[in-house]
Amino acid sequence: MWRPDGGDGEVGATDGATGGMTGGTTGGSEGANRAGRSGSSGGNGDSTGGGGHVEAPGWLPRGPKSPDGDRTADPESVYDALGEHPEKCGVTAGLIPAEPPDDDWRAVRALAEACKAVQGQGGDWDTAAADYAALRGRLTGCKGRAAYAVLGEVLRFHRQHPSTTVRLTPSEADGGDVCDFRVVAVDVGGDGEATPGDTITVRVGGIYFDKRELLSATGAVTIAGVPAQPAAQQDHGAEPRDQLTFVVVVPVPPTVTYPQSADVSVTYGGTAALEGAFTLVAPGTTDSASPSPVESSGTPSSSIPSP
Repeated sequence: MWRPDGGDGEVGATDGATGGMTGGTTGGSEGANRAGRSGSSGGNGDSTGGGGHVEAPGWLPRGPKSPDGDRTADPESVYDALGEHPEKCGVTAGLIPAEPPDDDWRAVRALAEACKAVQGQGGDWDTAAADYAALRGRLTGCKGRAAYAVLGEVLRFHRQHPSTTVRLTPSEADGGDVCDFRVVAVDVGGDGEATPGDTITVRVGGIYFDKRELLSATGAVTIAGVPAQPAAQQDHGAEPRDQLTFVVVVPVPPTVTYPQSADVSVTYGGTAALEGAFTLVAPGTTDSASPSPVESSGTPSSSIPSP
C-alpha cells in the first residue's frame, strides 16, 4: 500500500511531474513539458486540514479541447472534462472504464482518483499511485503525458500534506496548449511533385482528440483548397498516440494551372497546414516509379480556436 510519507518503496518515491516528463517517450508531444508547473492552471484553491494556508497543486493545462465529434468518451475528451470541471471529477470518473483498456485510459483513471481524493470527494490514492508507477515512460500522447505530469504533482502534494484537502482550479481557457497540432510532413515521393489522381502520404502530429475521428470527418483534409479523399485507412497502432499517418488522393485543383504550389490542410476542431507542401503538376508529367520519398520542406502552421 502506498503511504504519503514515501514509506512504500515501490510507489512512495513519487517525485511529481519532473520524473514523469523525464521518463516519457517522444512523439510530437512538445506541449506536455509545460504541464505540472506550479502556475500551469491555477493552484490557489482553499485548503482544509489545519496548519494554515496551503497552496493547491497546479491542475491540468488546456489541451486544447477535443471536438469529440462522435460524442463517445475517450481519454482525450475525459482529459478536457477533468481539466474544465475538477469539482465534478467524480462524475467524470463515471465515463472511465472500470478496467482501462490502454495506458491513456489508465492515466485519466489515476488522475480522476487523485482529483477526487485531494478534494475530499473520496477517491483512491493507492490506485492513483500504482497507476503512476506503472505508466512511467509509457505514454506517447501530448494529453496523456500532461495528465501524467500533473498526477505526479498531486501525488507529491499529498505526500507532503497527507491530511490536507484543497479545491482545484479549472484549466485556464487562455493558457498555453499542451498539444501542438500540425502537419508534420507530406510525402509525395522523389522530386516533390504530384499530379491529380496520385496518392500521397500525410503525417499529422500533436493530435488532441481521438484520432480515429479524423479520417471519418467529411472534408477534413484539403489539398490546394480542395477536399481530398482518403485512399486508405491503415492500422496506426504502432504510432504515438498523438500522431497519425494516412494516404489521400490528390484532387483536381480549382484553377487548372500547372505547375502550382499546393498547400495541405487538416481541419478537425482546429486547422493544421503545411504551406507549399509539394508541387502540383499536369497529369502525365510525373515519374510514378520514383522510389525515394522525401519529406516536404513547406511551412507548417496551425490555428486552434479557443473553446
